[in-house]
Amino acid sequence: MNSPTVSVNELQQRLKARLPAGIDVMRPDMKGRRWKRSDRDAIGMMITSFIALLVGVYIIFNSFTIAVNQRWKEIGILRAIGVERKNINAMFLGEAC
Repeated sequence: MNSPTVSVNELQQRLKARLPAGIDVMRPDMKGRRWKRSDRDAIGMMITSFIALLVGVYIIFNSFTIAVNQRWKEIGILRAIGVERKNINAMFLGEAC
């Protein structure tokens, strides 16, 4: 095994024979390919997370829009009796929590 003329493939086979089952022996250049694949998976997960965030923002925005549209008469009455716009906004934000 100390011979400098042993090929990488032969050394790989020898190591596989000596190691217990379940341990994989791979060439160093293959390890780099695995890392590249891992980076690609991480980018895919980041894109998926961003899409999920956009869907969540859309759902929240849609819920607020529906709440305002269903209460436009109530908001008009409150504004007519002198309630400030910031207090109406606070009312909706309070309901959201």
